[in-house]
Amino acid sequence: MQITRTARAEQFEIKLKGLMDASWSDHVARALAECVQSCQHVIAVDMSEVDYMSSAGIRILVMYARQLKSIQGRLFVIKASDMVRKVLELSGLDSLLHAPAAPAPAAGADIRPRRGSSSRCAAGRGASCRTGP
Repeated sequence: MQITRTARAEQFEIKLKGLMDASWSDHVARALAECVQSCQHVIAVDMSEVDYMSSAGIRILVMYARQLKSIQGRLFVIKASDMVRKVLELSGLDSLLHAPAAPAPAAGADIRPRRGSSSRCAAGRGASCRTGP
């Protein structure tokens, strides 16, 4: 699997290419975790080139969608391949296919996570996400 990360004005985009199965889901989870920890709270996952998604892949998407929602963020899938679209629809997760209706928080906004959340962001601190080796 190939994971590409791009910062956009209103959101952070992660593009996946390949198979999102049990062996690659952990890599995707690490990429998402790094983004959340660096204050990226609106994440679009481009899955146009994902040929297969297992239950492990679904679990990662759901886990991070819930985590981001708890801190007033959002994770959603854009440009889903036909296979990804069918899997999300059949699993009742087609709500992940819709971009957020509300605008993203302003850059540098102080988004306070709920108790128990590991994300710590301060107002005015720049956000970035490492691309890794």
